[in-house]
Amino acid sequence: MKKTTVTFTYDEEKMNAVKVFLAQKNSSVEEEGVIFLDALYKKIVPASVREFIDLKGGGEPEKKKPVPKTHLPSAVDRGDGD
Repeated sequence: MKKTTVTFTYDEEKMNAVKVFLAQKNSSVEEEGVIFLDALYKKIVPASVREFIDLKGGGEPEKKKPVPKTHLPSAVDRGDGD
């Protein structure tokens, strides 16, 4: 997919501190920003729109997590099996 640049203002001293501590973790503002924006995208954009964008971009849609099957109580579980 084509990339875009995101620019915003932030307190300089806070940004410098963030950069120092991210460097200690072998990360960067850019890497963490992409992780944050991906999480925000998944939280805000409906799955059907994300799937459309993935297909439009030539990629594969994200795999959906399997929905766990619910356990329906049997007659024995409910205590009325007699």
